[in-house]
Amino acid sequence: MEQKYQQFLALALTCVVMLAYHSLTVEKYSTSNRDVMTPSKTRTYPQPVLQRKCVPVNSVVFIKTHKTGGTTISSILNKYGERHNMSFIANKRDPTRGHFRFVLVENKTILPPLGVSEKDYKNYKNYNLMTFHIIFLKNEAKLKQLMSPEPRFITILRDPIKQWESAFFFFKGYATMKVPGKTPIQKVDNFMKRPLKYWSKKGKGLFTWQFRNGQWVDILGSSSSVNDNMTHVKELIEELDKKVHFVLLTDYIDESLVLLKRLLCWEFEDLLYVKMNQRPSDLSAVMSEDQREKIRKWNKADMLLYDHYNRTLWRKIADIGPSFYKDVDAFQKMLDNYGRWCNITMVTNKIRKVPVARNSSDLCQRLVADRTKYLRKMMERQTNQTKLSQNATQTA
Repeated sequence: MEQKYQQFLALALTCVVMLAYHSLTVEKYSTSNRDVMTPSKTRTYPQPVLQRKCVPVNSVVFIKTHKTGGTTISSILNKYGERHNMSFIANKRDPTRGHFRFVLVENKTILPPLGVSEKDYKNYKNYNLMTFHIIFLKNEAKLKQLMSPEPRFITILRDPIKQWESAFFFFKGYATMKVPGKTPIQKVDNFMKRPLKYWSKKGKGLFTWQFRNGQWVDILGSSSSVNDNMTHVKELIEELDKKVHFVLLTDYIDESLVLLKRLLCWEFEDLLYVKMNQRPSDLSAVMSEDQREKIRKWNKADMLLYDHYNRTLWRKIADIGPSFYKDVDAFQKMLDNYGRWCNITMVTNKIRKVPVARNSSDLCQRLVADRTKYLRKMMERQTNQTKLSQNATQTA
């Protein structure tokens, strides 16, 4: 009897130890960013750290900038909006892209939100997303009027050396300004030796402002030649700081998206991405330091803008502490995991690299889909519902 009692005690003790070990393992797994599940249709990723009690933001204005990776961010937002049946502010006079650029946002230039008839302007409100090129300061008041309450304003910047070089060649600034040179690096060198000479030849083409302080113009609408008044530049940066909730940096895109997740109270799955519209090469990597310094001076306003928000980004990260890097690590593992599972490869066409998913699942195809696909779906949805509403009125 005593022997059986001792066996029972031993068994009970073993169960207690195993239960305690299991509890510790589960706790460690639930808070660790090292363990990422294989994607499947029936399983989802655990969040790497405990989530704050918050409500997902459904009102976001993304001020898209040129040659900064803005297409990647707008793709993320467009897919989220389409999936959650959101209403977009888009320029209906640019049906293939939706951009405003220097055009002011007016009721007559945009589609009505879902559930509202065209020209029922008093109900043009409670839009959820705006993800296009637009001059922010000139349209801020109108956007606040149109968007759902408490909109978050965000934008994206890139190292001005890389952004300028990308714009200079993508928009063929060397051809517009008749810059000589047999190779790309020679064209950069020749332009930077006498930039004002070539700048005077830029004319009034659609993207000529991109050849000097392009990011500054994209966001603020101010002159490209603002370098002569740095006091004004600093004042506008201070003003922008009070109006924009967050500025992502292309050069630290994963860190930026983790911060964006916290700002919007979205899930990591909402922010999965593959880079869009990549060029096959990056000339800035082989420039001399002298060339790089000349580009900095030529784009001085862009440099001040970028440096300010670079410091801001790292201050935000420091304020969060070590848990931030756990989130970044988990997010990057999630991206890698999906990339392998979807079998995503980059295919180079004539001017850029585009992602292709060998896995035909809806999730994978949605991940690599071009932003224009979702833009078209959104435009068609908000256009068709207007036509249906008009037909119903006519037959009533």
